[in-house]
Amino acid sequence: MVCWSFFNDTKKIKMKLIFFKFIIFFMLLIFTNNCSSPKEYNNNLLEGEVPNTWTKPLPKTEEYTGLWWISFGDEEMVEYLENFQKNSPNIKSILSQLESAKQLARINSAVSFPNIQAGMSGSRSGQNLAGFGFSDLFSGAFGDQDSSNNNQVISFESDNYGLNLSLQWELDIWGKALNARRAAYADFNSSNYDLVYLSFSTMIQFVQTYYYTVESKLQYELSLKTTESFREVLNIVESRYKEGLTSSLDYRLAESSLAVSKVDMESKKIQFLSRLRNLEILLGFYPSGKLKLSDELPKKLPPIPSSLPADLLTRRPDLKSALEKVKSAGYKLAEAKRSKLPSFSLTTSGGTSSEELKDVLNGDYGVWSRILNISAPIFQGGRLDANVKLNKSQLTQSEINLVNKSLMAFMEVEQLLNSENSIELQLKSLNIAVSQSKAAYDLSKARYESGLIDFVTVLNSQNQWFNSQSQYFSIERTKIDNRLQLILALGGSLESLN
Repeated sequence: MVCWSFFNDTKKIKMKLIFFKFIIFFMLLIFTNNCSSPKEYNNNLLEGEVPNTWTKPLPKTEEYTGLWWISFGDEEMVEYLENFQKNSPNIKSILSQLESAKQLARINSAVSFPNIQAGMSGSRSGQNLAGFGFSDLFSGAFGDQDSSNNNQVISFESDNYGLNLSLQWELDIWGKALNARRAAYADFNSSNYDLVYLSFSTMIQFVQTYYYTVESKLQYELSLKTTESFREVLNIVESRYKEGLTSSLDYRLAESSLAVSKVDMESKKIQFLSRLRNLEILLGFYPSGKLKLSDELPKKLPPIPSSLPADLLTRRPDLKSALEKVKSAGYKLAEAKRSKLPSFSLTTSGGTSSEELKDVLNGDYGVWSRILNISAPIFQGGRLDANVKLNKSQLTQSEINLVNKSLMAFMEVEQLLNSENSIELQLKSLNIAVSQSKAAYDLSKARYESGLIDFVTVLNSQNQWFNSQSQYFSIERTKIDNRLQLILALGGSLESLN
């Protein structure tokens, strides 16, 4: 009996050694496979197609330090933008979406890790022997019993308590789980870049809204000056009319011009207050229409990064997102291909089982099991092949999307750079128009008072002066808007989002 027991123990030890060698072998396979995973995407889709310089030269910009919005030199705007970053529901929503994307990546990458569970159990069961045909046998063993007990059903009860720890792990021999995990993190990076770009564009839109409002304020103030100027001219015409130096036609034209200017003034006032209240709502303030704004549009604008088209692919978060989508599609295609290969899973459990609750922590009542399962797909109605083709198609779509987005980005920059040059020419021309029309108005008014010219000339020069000022404010704001759009198109300063 001793020899037989020794033989059994030796056999168990050998079986355990073989089992652990088997596990070590597969762990080595996992390690070597994880060290080299093939790429399923083309990372040089635009190679050889990007020019070395823009077709339009980059405008000269002054050097700056700090964040892009600080270079405006506008303290009110900087303060409001920082407030917008802290309190804007849109920004808070973006941060919440980023956290959701992060947790989704963790969920999707969990397939690479073993599943470990612990549990406790307790049960009580009862069984009668008649169900097994043993009732007559046990009653026959007690022949001296009264016949009244012959029909008695013999039963018994039992308790069982258990404590167990189990591990389930699909061994990643082919890198299927590895590619799934990489795809999950590529999806997270893509979502992250999308949200970064959304946050950046939201800030750009806020600054645009702010300077739209500042322009409306300047237009309203200009309308006040226009009305006052027409009132001044009306007084001159009225005085000359009373002295008989001019006709009633001039007086009626002057009075009509003043009335029209008042209508325009009220219209500009409504537009200004509407935009001002909208800005207050964006900041989370009560729309009282009393928010303090800058007194003028900034002359110093955020400088344009002196980058080449190739830099655009590494600067813009939306293009980085598109590239991450290509990577994710490649990893998913690799995962789909490996789903057609055999899978190896290991299930190990250990614990205790006893009829007494006090013995569940006693190692003498230990139970364990180890199972290595190997399964290979044979027939699934073409599902696996279709899944490979689907992922291959999605990879192609993501590559096409990356190329299209890149070309659209290049087009945006080219158009905005062209607009920069056009806007500069317009501003120079309008600057001349404002100064010359002002001089013409002053001269015509003086000559009219001297009786040298008619009143229509005064009105024309007056209208031309104020119209050129209004256009100058509009184009000046357009220049700011275009510069902000260009910074967005070039990727801007990513540090500004932190």
